Amino acid sequence: PACSCGITGLSYEVTFETPDIISLKIFTEAMGAYPSSSWQWLTLNVHTGKPYVISNEITPAGLKWIYNNYRNLLLRRIASDHKTNRAPAGESQDDYDSIYDEQKQSVNGLAMNELLKNVVFTAKGIVFTTPGVLPHATQALEVDREWVIPYKKLLKYRRPKAIVVK
Repeated sequence: PACSCGITGLSYEVTFETPDIISLKIFTEAMGAYPSSSWQWLTLNVHTGKPYVISNEITPAGLKWIYNNYRNLLLRRIASDHKTNRAPAGESQDDYDSIYDEQKQSVNGLAMNELLKNVVFTAKGIVFTTPGVLPHATQALEVDREWVIPYKKLLKYRRPKAIVVK
């Protein structure tokens, strides 16, 4: 019997493009035992095809500022969502609380290099994200993990040879 397994859909978005750099968001859908989806964000040097890393644009002090502020932002979002989204009737509040605890643990255990590999440039600024941690059944409760930082907010952390942050 034929199986419709494997990648069943693919789309992409070009978020930024210059003659030297391109940023892409790639989305895939797949079918195996269960349907699944995944994403990958890439920023590449157009001439070499190699990753163009954020440390080419932002100083180490700026990267630390981004990392600390991203973690604090996510923790505030998780606390706000938890306060707003109480367990529906018939659901255990303890189960619901564990969903938010799991998200907090993921933020508390987030390594800087994990954050800095999910970056794309846009016309307005740099966008950072991290993968969600909740299983399929509770993904609707996953906190928004994207953060757009306007370029003007990063100027003081700009590297001298940066070509995007101006």
